[in-house]
Amino acid sequence: MSISPRYFNLFNLFIFLMFFQVSNIQSSNISELFINPTTSECIVEYNSGGTYSYTNVDRVAIDDLLYAREDVSLGQWVNANLAKVPGVICDNLDTLIRNIQREPIAA
Repeated sequence: MSISPRYFNLFNLFIFLMFFQVSNIQSSNISELFINPTTSECIVEYNSGGTYSYTNVDRVAIDDLLYAREDVSLGQWVNANLAKVPGVICDNLDTLIRNIQREPIAA
């Protein structure tokens, strides 16, 4: 049995776009955390209300979080692997969405 190239490409696209939600968050700073190990991206919603996308995240750090055998402080993980890492790119999603909503629709 062979898999059609069309379905294989759809499967790859699905995996590429898939984020895992980190569950059982008990953090004073983090409200939601979504991780995409395939694209090395994370989306963090802070309790303060801001939502940020982080790209170019170290895949080993993502794997360590996903497969941790003990409780991990998410605030410390975000600070150590996202917020304070020079190569990681941070985008404020709230600002991005507001800017998109302000753009006029082309006729």
